[in-house]
Amino acid sequence: MPEIDLLITNGGYGTVNMAIFHGIPIISAGLTEDKEEVSAHVQWSGAGIDLRANHATPETIRHAVDEIFTQPAYREHAQQLSLEFASHDVKAELLSLIEECVSETVRA
Repeated sequence: MPEIDLLITNGGYGTVNMAIFHGIPIISAGLTEDKEEVSAHVQWSGAGIDLRANHATPETIRHAVDEIFTQPAYREHAQQLSLEFASHDVKAELLSLIEECVSETVRA
């Protein structure tokens, strides 16, 4: 993943998160399962474009690719999210949240 300049995906959660982890902008097209929401978050975050379709046309994809490569804000947002991801110690934060829930349950 670190060797690519752009990810074109159906909006799978894991793949999108991997791209964001590496600071890669995304073009996403998916409306099934959770893909519609994941794709919407890609666009909302500024890290990419949501094509809002299950079957995007080559012309639509080409236009989105041109948009990503001519507008540096997409890559900048993806890289900012990558830095945000890197600032978290997920294992420690998760353990802390679990311990907090357990201690609250024991007190109740």
